Amino acid sequence: MSEKKGKPELSIAVPFYNEEENAKTVVKDLVSVLGKAGIGFEIIAVDNGSVDATTQILDTLQSDKVKVIHVKKNKGFGNGILQAWQVARGNCLGYTCGDNEIDAIAVLRVFNKLVSTNLDLCKGRRVSRGYGFFRRLESMVYNRLFCPLFLGYQLGDVNGYPKIMTRDCYNALKLSYMDSFFDTEIMVKAVRKGFRIGDVAVEYRKRKKGKSSVKFYIALEFLKNLIKFRMGLLFRKT
Repeated sequence: MSEKKGKPELSIAVPFYNEEENAKTVVKDLVSVLGKAGIGFEIIAVDNGSVDATTQILDTLQSDKVKVIHVKKNKGFGNGILQAWQVARGNCLGYTCGDNEIDAIAVLRVFNKLVSTNLDLCKGRRVSRGYGFFRRLESMVYNRLFCPLFLGYQLGDVNGYPKIMTRDCYNALKLSYMDSFFDTEIMVKAVRKGFRIGDVAVEYRKRKKGKSSVKFYIALEFLKNLIKFRMGLLFRKT
């Protein structure tokens, strides 16, 4: 895939929420890995309503390869990505997380598989997560029970990052969820529309710095959206 009319081949969104201890490392690693690969790219770093020093740190990282946008109020993980994609110029659009739990090389591997195998969407599939028993149980219940029961699909590691898709795929999905349900919306719509989907095994590592922003209320919000989304699918069938 070549760069066309000055457009980068790949636009990667990275939402940061209170990640002052990780932001610099994540951005610099992405610039290094993608730059050495020789592909045209842009990184869109999203200050997703942070109240720590993340804002100032990201501003110092702006360059011809790094664009920084500021979202004043955190409206969710998905909203940060959608805000970034509104200004993205790449032929392919993707995102990864800003907590440094995924190595930058994973973005390159997912992108390479997307291009080399002519996929519409490619994502990471988590291995060696280093999660505790209850986190593993939560993931298993969601992927093997909730998805088939509520959505009618067993989608594998729905929340695996990075995710990268062609611009045509993105335009067709018409994404609207702004919170943690964003990942599920992508996968369900992509499956229903018959897009070619692949994945790459990605090693996740435990967070070393900062604190996770995942809270119990987010799980409840996710369950609410899961039911709402399923009802929408049922009504569209009638």
